[in-house]
This record gives sequence, C-alpha cells and structure tokens, in this order.
Amino acid sequence: MKKVKDSINTAVENSKIHYYSVNSNKVGDDSNYKNNGATGDDAIAIGIGVKAKGQHAIAMGNNVESSGYASIAIGKDSEATKQGAIAIGMGAKVYAGGGVAIGTNVQAGDSPSDGDWSPVALGYGTKSLGGASTAFGYESVARGAHSIAGGDRSKATGQDSVALGQEVEASGTWSVALGQKTVASGSNSMSMGDNTKASGSNSTAMGIKTEAGGAGSTAMGYGTKAIGNWSLATGAYSKSEGKFSTAMGLSSVAKGHNSFAVSGANVEKDASNAIAMGYNATAKLTDSVALGSGSVASTKQGVAGYNPITDKNYERTPEAAAAYQKWIDAYNAWEAIDEAEKDKKAEKLKECNAMKTEYNKLVSTWESTKSVIAVGDKEKGISRQITGVAAGTEDTDAVNVAQLKALNTKVDKGASHYYSVNDIDDHVDNYKNDGAKG
Repeated sequence: MKKVKDSINTAVENSKIHYYSVNSNKVGDDSNYKNNGATGDDAIAIGIGVKAKGQHAIAMGNNVESSGYASIAIGKDSEATKQGAIAIGMGAKVYAGGGVAIGTNVQAGDSPSDGDWSPVALGYGTKSLGGASTAFGYESVARGAHSIAGGDRSKATGQDSVALGQEVEASGTWSVALGQKTVASGSNSMSMGDNTKASGSNSTAMGIKTEAGGAGSTAMGYGTKAIGNWSLATGAYSKSEGKFSTAMGLSSVAKGHNSFAVSGANVEKDASNAIAMGYNATAKLTDSVALGSGSVASTKQGVAGYNPITDKNYERTPEAAAAYQKWIDAYNAWEAIDEAEKDKKAEKLKECNAMKTEYNKLVSTWESTKSVIAVGDKEKGISRQITGVAAGTEDTDAVNVAQLKALNTKVDKGASHYYSVNDIDDHVDNYKNDGAKG
C-alpha cells in the first residue's frame, strides 16, 4: 500500500508545472482562480482577474482584459478592446484597432466606440486619440488624425500636425511646433524655438519670443513680430506690421503697406511702398525713401521746384492743369463705383492710371510725382554729400559739380568787358535791361 501511495505522490509531483508562481488569495468568479479567464476561442489568460475574451486574445497580469480579436493586454489594469490592439503596462488602454499603448496610464484611441485605426501611445500618461496618431514621452497628447506629439506635455491637436518638445502645441492643420512652449495655431504654420507663436496660416516663427501673426508671414530672431499678411521680420525686436512689409535688423519697424525698413529704421503706418535704411531713419510718406542714419523723408509728392527763368517756383501750365483735373475726376469716378462691380472698377482704374501718367509726363521735370528721397534731416541739421555722381543728360537727371563749373566758364566767356554801372537803387527804369522800347 505504501508503494502505491509513493507512486501516486511521485506521479503527482512529476505532473506539476514548474518555474511558474502566482501569489494571491482571491478566489472569486472573476479572479481566474478556476482557470476560467480565457473565454474567447484559442484565447490565453494568465494571472489574477485577467480576461481574454477575444478570439486568439492574450491577457497576462493583474486585472487586465483583452477583448479584441488577436489582442494583447499585459500588465496591471490594462485593456485591449479592438482587433490587433496591444496594451502593455500599468493602466495602458487601447480603444482602436491596431493600436499600441506601452507605458503607464497611456491611451491609444479616444473611446471604446472609437472607429479609428493604428494610434500609438508610449511613455507616461500619453494619449494618441486621433486615427494613426502617435504620442510619446510624458503626458503628451496627439488628438488630430495622423498627428505626432512627443516630449513633455506636448499637444498635437490639428490634423497632420507635429508637436515635439516641452509644452508645445500644434493646433493648426498641417502645423509644426518644435522647442519649448511654442505654438503653431495657423494652418500649415511652423513655430520653432522658445515661446514662439505662428498663428497666421502658412506662417513661420523661429527664435525666442517671436510671433508670426499674419498669413504667410515670417518672424525670425529675438522678440520679432511679423503681424502683416505676407510680411517678414528678422533681427531682434524688429516688427513688420504692414501687408507685404519687411523689417530687417535690430528694432527695425515697417508699418506701411509694402514697406521696407533696415538697420533700426522706421517706416510709419501711412507710408505705403516706402523705404527707410539706417539707424533712426524714418520714412513718413507713401513712396518716400529715407537713406542713412537720422534721415527723415517727410516731403510729399507734388511739390514744385524752383524755376530760375521765372525766379519763382514752377506753376502749372493750362495744359498741365487740365490734365490734373481729368486725373482727379477719373479718380473720384473710380472711388464712386461699388466694390461689387469688380470688372467696371478695374476698367476705371486703368483709365485713371493712364490719365495720371499723362499728367506726370507734363510736370515731372518741375514737380515731383512721388514722395521725397531724403539723405538727412533739415530740422536737425543733418546733411550728406552724394558723391560719385555722373553728369546728367535728361531734364530730370541730377547735375554734378563739373557741369556747374562748365556753365560758369561759359557765362564768364559771354560776359561784357570794360563796362561798369554803380547804383544801389534797383527800382529805377532799365534795372532789368528793359529800357529800350523803340
């Protein structure tokens, strides 16, 4: 009898599973104590409180559940609910088909009813909630479809967006945010650096505390701002506010539409198409140009020049005055046309521009048709020589000193000799050589 008992004990000992240990005192219906946790066909359930409900599913650990087809849940409190889902770690959840969640308290898929596919969440507290999105790092969130969020609490909420770094956010569609506390909220925008913002569509902000607010704008440097649509600001504290404006260099400001400010210069708000170059150079008027430090361009177009023949400033001829009035009438007619009548308004604008051109041809020799080019500031006594100027040929060309010397020589040769009159009274007859009447 003893031999039979020993044989039975030996057989039982030999049939035991080795190198496998589970330590728990839970014996409830959901504890898998009775090896009933695998309910799906060909499913495997190993551990305490595990449930392998899906066909070919695998559940391993403590209180985990794999309910999706061929899903895998491993760890503690992890859950894989959809086909091909993989959840590994503590509190890892996968609610989307083909999704992967690896880490602590990570989530792939928005909810158990989510129909998206293939999100990936890796790290601690990360969430990939959009279809085919990826989140990795610490508490990063990829909510947009096909988005990527990585790093420390980064957020990619826009479709196809990318957010990589510390507390960065890419909320615009196709936007990219890289660095620290950067924001890319405009569609197709890019924000790179530290505390940069790209809020305009197709905008780019690079550097530290830069801002690209206008559509298609670009801001690069430290504290730069590109506010106007399609504007550019580069250099510390530069600012481009006008549409199509450019500000380059330390503290340059371009406020006017289509304006250009370089090296600490300033173009004021009403100065469209203006240029200012040099420290503290200022262009105040449309089409004006300020060149050199401290220069100020403040003389508007239409200023008449001095005529030495008449000894006074140029006065419009009747022909020029008539042309000017036609231009003004055409301009007023153009302004009166409703914006909705685009074709009619465009045709009238062509007519207006043609009349302006004809007027300019008549007066441009004696009257400026655009604002001034300034190389100094009369109010502050700033002046400059312009050197290397060739002799002018046309009526509107600049004259150099050589031409003035030649003119002086010609006048001297034509002067009367051995003839002298001494009189201090300039009001008597014949003072202007007009005494001969016959």
